[in-house]
Amino acid sequence: MLDGDRMLKTVDIRERTGWSLPKIRRLIVSGRLAGINTSTGDRPVWEVRESDLEAFLRRPAASI
Repeated sequence: MLDGDRMLKTVDIRERTGWSLPKIRRLIVSGRLAGINTSTGDRPVWEVRESDLEAFLRRPAASI
């Protein structure tokens, strides 16, 4: 992880972007948004590096 690169939970991403949680999960599961499953159980718990979200948001809208 880069210095100062925070890990964001899906709810943090929702607050920043206004996207729904299902949309965020779809982007992560599809590989379009880099995410890390931090769960130790059966249900995934996704987190995204702040720098990965910022890079994703800089992409042209057609690629989102």
